[in-house]
Amino acid sequence: MRLLASSSIAAAFLLIGACSFINAPDDVVPQASGGSSIGATTSTGGTDNNVGGDGQTMSNAGNGEGGDGSVIGNGGSAIGSGGDIGMGGDGPSVDPGPGPNPTTGVLVLASQDDKKVRYVSLLNGRTGKELVIEPLPVAALAYDEAPAHHVWFVFTASAFPAQPTGTADLEVRHFDDVSGKWFVVGRATALPPPVPDQLVLLNNRLAYLSHRVVSGKAVSALTVLDTGDLSKVTELASRTAAAGQTYVGLTGDRGSEVNAMAPGGRLRLMIADSCTTDCALTAQQITVASSLTDGTAPDLGRFIGQPGFARAKTEDKLYAAFRSTVGFQIHSYSGPDLTSPTVVADLAGFMGDDVGGFLLGECEQAGAITDVTGKQLIGFNLVSGMSQAVNLMYPGAPLYFESFSSTLISIDKTAAPGLRAFDVSKSGTSNVAINALSIWKPTNKFMPLTAATRRAESFKCP
Repeated sequence: MRLLASSSIAAAFLLIGACSFINAPDDVVPQASGGSSIGATTSTGGTDNNVGGDGQTMSNAGNGEGGDGSVIGNGGSAIGSGGDIGMGGDGPSVDPGPGPNPTTGVLVLASQDDKKVRYVSLLNGRTGKELVIEPLPVAALAYDEAPAHHVWFVFTASAFPAQPTGTADLEVRHFDDVSGKWFVVGRATALPPPVPDQLVLLNNRLAYLSHRVVSGKAVSALTVLDTGDLSKVTELASRTAAAGQTYVGLTGDRGSEVNAMAPGGRLRLMIADSCTTDCALTAQQITVASSLTDGTAPDLGRFIGQPGFARAKTEDKLYAAFRSTVGFQIHSYSGPDLTSPTVVADLAGFMGDDVGGFLLGECEQAGAITDVTGKQLIGFNLVSGMSQAVNLMYPGAPLYFESFSSTLISIDKTAAPGLRAFDVSKSGTSNVAINALSIWKPTNKFMPLTAATRRAESFKCP
C-alpha cells in the first residue's frame, strides 16, 4: 500500500492521485536529442469551469527571446515568442489542446548550476530520468489537471526565490504526450512574485502566497489569478498582511459548498501574528469567486518556526504540523469552522522547528513530513500516530507525490542530482514503513530548487 498525496500546496502540500501503475512517460515522450524547436503560432486555452488539480506557469524572461521561433537544444538559450516548443518527434505544430486525461507520470523540475543559471526539465516520474532540459529562470511551478486545462504554470523571475520587491512573469504550457512537444498557450507579466511551493489551484483560479510593496517595503500577500482563459491570465484579486502579520501557509479546495463545478473555491490562509518567542496562528477562511469574501478565522494556537499544512480530500479536514511549547505535533481540525482539534501524532523525534514538506496519504492512513534541522523524512500513521524516521543526510525540503507510480519525491537543494524517491505506507494496523526505491535513478546534472508533478483528473481511493 502506498502513500497518496495531499492536494493542498505549498508548499506544496498536495493530496491528489491515481491508484495504479501506468506506463512510464518515456514510453510516449520522445527523447530530445538534436534540439527543441519553438514555432510561431500560439493557441488559446479553454474557458470552462472544471473541477481538477493544480496549475503551473512558465515565463521566457531572461532567456533570450527570439521572436522568429528559434531552436533550443539541450543547452540552448533562445526562446521564441510563442507557439510550440518541440522536444523531439514530428508531431503537430498546432497545439491539439488539453487532450484526454494523462496516463503517465511526469515531474517538472527547476534546478540551477554552480553559476546560478536556472533550468527547467521534464523527468520520467517513475525513474527520475531526465527527458529534456532548457534554460529558464523558474521561480515557482504548478499543474492544473482540470479536464479542459491539463496545463503547467511556470513562473519566472530574476532570482530564486523571487525577490519580494520585484515581479514575476508567467507562462502557461500544454504538454502533448503524442508529439512530445510543449505548446505555449498563454503568458502574463509583472505579477506579484510567488513563494515557491505555496500555490493552490481552484476552479479557473490560481491562488498563491506572494509579496507586495507597501510604503516602500515588501509585505506578505495573497494573490489570486483568473485562469479561465488560459491565453489571457489576469490578476483577479489580492490582499496584504496587516502590520505585524505574516502569511505562512495556504490550502484550498475547489467549488462552492453546493456546486463542485462553481468558479473558484475555498482557501485557508494561515496567518502568523503577535510574534515574540512564538506566534499566534489563525486560519482565515476565504471564499474565492469573482472576488474574495472572508469567512471564519479560527485560532489554532501558538507555534514556533515554520509550520506545515495539508488539506484532506476524502473528508473536510485540515491538518497542521508545528512546534509549540508542548513539543512538535500534527493536529487535525474538522469542518468549515475547524472544530474538534485533535492531536494526530506527537513527533518526539522531530529535531528542529521548521517543516520542509508535508503530505497526507488518507487512503493509506499515512503521511510524511521533512525535518529541516534534523535532516529527516518522517512517516506517520494517521490513526495511531506511530512514526518512522529516515536520515536524508540533507536539510529536509519540500515533498512531491508522483501519483502514477505512487512515489514520494524529496529534493536536496545542496547537491546534484539531489532527488530521492520513497514508498511510504501504513504497515499493519498501527505502524508505518518508509523504503527508498531502487528504480529511482535521476540523471539531472544540477541542484534542484522546486518541482511539480502531473496528476490524474480525479481522486479516488482504491
